[in-house]
Amino acid sequence: MESEIELNKIENSADRLMEVAKLLTDRGDFLLAIPKFSEASEIYLKKHDYENFLECQNNLLRIFSERENFEEVHKLKDRIQDLVLKEGFELSAKTYYTLALCAAYRGQNETALDYLQKSLAISLGTDNKKDICYAINGIAICYKNMGKYTEALKELYNLQIFFQVLDIPEVKIASLHLNAQIYNELKKHDQALELFWQTFDMLREKKILHLYLRNLYYLGHTYLL
Repeated sequence: MESEIELNKIENSADRLMEVAKLLTDRGDFLLAIPKFSEASEIYLKKHDYENFLECQNNLLRIFSERENFEEVHKLKDRIQDLVLKEGFELSAKTYYTLALCAAYRGQNETALDYLQKSLAISLGTDNKKDICYAINGIAICYKNMGKYTEALKELYNLQIFFQVLDIPEVKIASLHLNAQIYNELKKHDQALELFWQTFDMLREKKILHLYLRNLYYLGHTYLL
């Protein structure tokens, strides 16, 4: 009984660490979030809670990619791959999505698309509509980076169908922002501004500081075009 109580305490502490780390990430306090995600992931790993372990690792991968700390990205990827071989668990659709974003940050769009196709296949196989939306948005990002704007806009249109029945604010914000960037590339600046302002309104409610600041930058940049 005592061991079970201790186990619950450890699990609760990991959950708290991860929630605090997510809040810090939303505020843009990446340096404070990193040790909390790291500590939580080690606790989850000891408990063989691979789902939450991978969620922590996904967040760390995103942070290190945002900071262009690709040495740490490689370390995390190598560790995850070693654990997959050792422990025999399968990577989640969200993990493949995160790996794709890491590759995209480095301009490795073909590799990113490969990861995203794997993410989409897993999501479709489990009928996880949230993960399907993440994968589709990622594919649109890759197409945009490759200059394939028509293909990117088709993927974003597909997302709008899901948004009619699903409430995934973070993906909707990302897709609106991406759509606006594509309109800028196509010299459709008025349409881009409309979507950037929609994104701005959503971010005032969602309060993801680093995305809020990025959107403000793109608003100002678009007015200069």
